[in-house]
Amino acid sequence: MRNLEGKITENSIVSFAWGRFKNNFPTILFYTIIFFLILMIFGVKYSLVASTATLLFEVRFRKSIKPTELVRMIFISLVLCLLAYAATQNAVMSILLNFTVPFLLVFLQSSQFVPKGHFGYAMTFAFLELIPLTQEQFKIQFVVVAFSSVIAALALLLYGRFFSVKTDGRKLVNDSLVKLAEILDKLAAGDNEKKITSQLYEMEQAFQKLAYESNHHLYMPDRNKHFYNMFALLIQRAMYLVTDGAWSAEKSNEENVKAVKMLAYFTRKCADANDSAKREKLKREANGLFLSCSLPDGRVKIFYRSYLYISAMLLRMADSGDDWKERMSYRIPWKTVFESLPNRLSTDSFEIRFAIRLAVVMSISFTVSLLWDFEHTYWFPLHAFLLVQPSYEESAHRMVTRPIGTIIGCLLVHLIYPLLPGMTGIFVFSVLMVAIMYCCTPGTWVQPIFSTASAVTMALLTVEESAAVQLRIFYLFMAVALVMVVNKFCFPSKKEGQFRRNIKILLGLQRHYWGVVQKSLRGETKPEISGEILAYFHMIYNEAATYLKSVPESERKEYSETMDTLWNMFSEVEQVICLVQSGEAPPDEYGSLYYISELLMDRIDKINSEWQEVDSIELTFKSETKYVIDGYLNNLERLYNDKKLAQIIGV
Repeated sequence: MRNLEGKITENSIVSFAWGRFKNNFPTILFYTIIFFLILMIFGVKYSLVASTATLLFEVRFRKSIKPTELVRMIFISLVLCLLAYAATQNAVMSILLNFTVPFLLVFLQSSQFVPKGHFGYAMTFAFLELIPLTQEQFKIQFVVVAFSSVIAALALLLYGRFFSVKTDGRKLVNDSLVKLAEILDKLAAGDNEKKITSQLYEMEQAFQKLAYESNHHLYMPDRNKHFYNMFALLIQRAMYLVTDGAWSAEKSNEENVKAVKMLAYFTRKCADANDSAKREKLKREANGLFLSCSLPDGRVKIFYRSYLYISAMLLRMADSGDDWKERMSYRIPWKTVFESLPNRLSTDSFEIRFAIRLAVVMSISFTVSLLWDFEHTYWFPLHAFLLVQPSYEESAHRMVTRPIGTIIGCLLVHLIYPLLPGMTGIFVFSVLMVAIMYCCTPGTWVQPIFSTASAVTMALLTVEESAAVQLRIFYLFMAVALVMVVNKFCFPSKKEGQFRRNIKILLGLQRHYWGVVQKSLRGETKPEISGEILAYFHMIYNEAATYLKSVPESERKEYSETMDTLWNMFSEVEQVICLVQSGEAPPDEYGSLYYISELLMDRIDKINSEWQEVDSIELTFKSETKYVIDGYLNNLERLYNDKKLAQIIGV
């Protein structure tokens, strides 16, 4: 039995290692080729460029990359090479550029949903200034960067052409429509609502992520982003119906059950609509079902009509093709860009907090390295750059794992280096260590073993072994001390603090969304805008929900109630927008809606005051609008009495 267990364990380890190697083989192969090319053509002094080129390849080879993006990658790499050289000229330039460049890279490339979007270019900038160069040496390095970037671009094109698995957007949508139809059938059949909610949530998050990945800092129009946002909106309609308890209350009515079954049938037909004639027919059918709806007043009726309304919009978007693109303005909407800056530049935003910490660490460590005339001082900023992470917890974790891995790596070199057969053996061993490093999980104690083994082995070409080991460990602990101080005193980003900021953002989005209601009443907005806001809300909500999984059960329950209330409120204000944009809210209600939106925006601002009842709602709205407004008011009153929310917003 013990022998059998041993074999199973051994097979599992081999299977795991082989899977890691196979998954990272393109990166390993690229690094090996580019390293030896640079070594043979330009010399060992410029071998660090192989690491930067490999990272640019690694973060892109699994994605669908356009040729224009590769041209931009080459251009940015060359610009960063120039800036890195300029940063090594004197202390003033070092402080200025090592603060400004990382700050801008984080601000423009990263977000709390993609916290390491900056890493590829930031590492390129950092590695290219590790060793100060003469003017003649810089000219060679510039050529090396251009050469390696072009090789990386060609490798990405070849990999994308022959090996990458491309995402078929149309198939993805069709498969999701079929799955959505199945879920609606299960809902009508009385299946477990918790399981249905989980399935809908997974689908919705998948499309929100696709929409977010199509996002642009300058808010340029993107057809895919709008389509994915609207599709996520369609899924959210079903989620709202289930999560607020309305379906449990209204499913006893046979007409409501038949309506959900009809939507499931209609959704299947949408999945099969693979030409414009079929889509045109379905658009007319959706319009007919919308106008002929005779369901009893309530949430199911609102869901039924809004589902058909969004389905018709998606059919129009799918059928518009190039005409849709021609109707879009490709000019940068500078007004929107500037309006977004106050929020993005706030010290509560993830980007600013992390950007400042990274900029401070890099400006201090690189300037010390530049001014300190000693052996291998560049290891200090290198360690510091790798230790400073978006979250406090991740940085603290690496401050433990990196020293462990570094010490083991130094011991490995001590044992292996005497056995290496000359220069060829040193280079082969170094590449082998890097290859194994690419198979390891970043942030663990294992990865630094192999990165250290490679770096120290190369350093032994110019420094004695004992000195190289001592310096590697000494500079590491200097970096730990620096990052520890910066993380503690310079805009710390603990996960608990980010959770509290996320709750504040979710509350602030309530007010912002009522502003969208007012713009809808004036005819100044489009459905895509509400889709973008909704996508942002749900991305924030999902991040907050992920954090709650790590807190104690009692505390999690209280916070979950707050988040559920915010979720339901957002679904209700979103339903109001749909009622306005679909024409279900008659124009004679617009004045009352505008008034109640002003009142609710004011109430959200005064969440810490005593709740006061809102009068005359029954007299000013038809039943559909009244149903949603009443639900929103009940949830807002619940927030007024929420002690956890009061703690979060500092009341």
